[in-house]
Order: sequence, then C-alpha cells, then structure tokens
Amino acid sequence: MSLVGLPQVDRWFRGPEVEFADTVVAGKAVVPQLEAWAQAHGVALELGWKVELARRVKRALLNRRPGKIAPETLEMWERLFAALQQREEASTATK
Repeated sequence: MSLVGLPQVDRWFRGPEVEFADTVVAGKAVVPQLEAWAQAHGVALELGWKVELARRVKRALLNRRPGKIAPETLEMWERLFAALQQREEASTATK
C-alpha cells in the first residue's frame, strides 16, 4: 500500500489509540497486517472492507495534484495492471 493509503485507514477506522500507519511494516503484505491490527484493537472489518478502502485510496490519489504520486509507485501500478490484463486475456482465450 502506498503511503497515501495509510492515512485513509486511520481516518476510516477512528478510535484505536494506536494508528495503523504507526504499525505497518514496509515490504510485508498489507492485508494481513491490517487484519491483525484491527483484531488487536477491536476494530470490526465488515464484509467488503477491502473494496471500500481501495475506493478511499483511489479518491485520495485522484484529489492530489499531478506529479505528487511517486514515479516508482506509478510504474508498479502499470506493471500490476499489465499483468492483470495479460492474465484476463489468457483466461478468456482458453474459454
């Protein structure tokens, strides 16, 4: 998760004294970390929480001025979406 996403988690799940942004470990998968943080601090993660978080992060990114997103982050996203597109194309080609 980019640094943009961390404040989104803490804004959404107000209440715990320890913010998620203060506990996240770079380089580790974010979802298990967030689930563990939520459990440790009594935060209920409702069905669809990952989708809602993705929407909030997207909104925060779109509200930023161009050039505020690190080039390496954009490159990572481009690789991710290219891989997803290739997977989708391979999947539909075999059907």
